[in-house]
Amino acid sequence: MEINETHHNTLQIIVIILLQDIAYKEQNKIEEALTVLEKAVSLAEPGSIVFPFLELGQPMAELLKQLLPDDINKEFIQTLLYNFEKVKTGNEIVHIPASNDGQDRITEHLTERETEILSLLSKGLKNREIAEKIFLSPTTIKKHIYNIYQKLDVHSRIEVVTKARENGIIS
Repeated sequence: MEINETHHNTLQIIVIILLQDIAYKEQNKIEEALTVLEKAVSLAEPGSIVFPFLELGQPMAELLKQLLPDDINKEFIQTLLYNFEKVKTGNEIVHIPASNDGQDRITEHLTERETEILSLLSKGLKNREIAEKIFLSPTTIKKHIYNIYQKLDVHSRIEVVTKARENGIIS
């Protein structure tokens, strides 16, 4: 888990936390399960990450129902529970757009260096050109870009620049 935190791999962190959560539930350690689940929900909400929850099926839905009354992310938990119902009936999964709070959290999760690299990406520079401009190796730039993709939940340069502009991270 430390490696994922170091590399800001939020999706993997969520998956690990959810597996811990189910293990606690199986051991009848419900308080621990709910505490851990609360962390996973707060990490998943900014990016509307729903699939790791849905993959764990009904035991996860039961835990979410228990967490719902006390959690600050009620709207996101309701969306997750709604999606559990959609999966049962074979309908399409619903994704909610991240709220403004979520956008602020995305910005907070990017380091200064990542924001700088994102700005240079938006100018169409290649990894090598970015590396030369900010005195890092192309391999380091590639790793930063990978981390940015993970944090913004995108898969291409066009997507990352578009999402960064939509969220006001770059202009």
